[in-house]
Amino acid sequence: MYNNKKDIHTFGVGATFLTSADVPEDVVYTVVKAVFDNLDQFKKLHPAFRHLKPEEMIKDGLSAPLHRGAIKYYKEKGWM
Repeated sequence: MYNNKKDIHTFGVGATFLTSADVPEDVVYTVVKAVFDNLDQFKKLHPAFRHLKPEEMIKDGLSAPLHRGAIKYYKEKGWM
């Protein structure tokens, strides 16, 4: 609903970017690097992205194991 006089407390859902374990490490690394190296621009793509924080994105709400390409990037950044 829109135009409410009071805040309405509700829930939010997270989105997860998934890939197959068969995708080569360098491909996933490149995608993850592109997103995180350009996170400010990525956040402008949709209002729901504006609160994204890397430290939460790499651990909160994971619905699948991290791909080795993503892990490689996170370790390079010192996040893991």
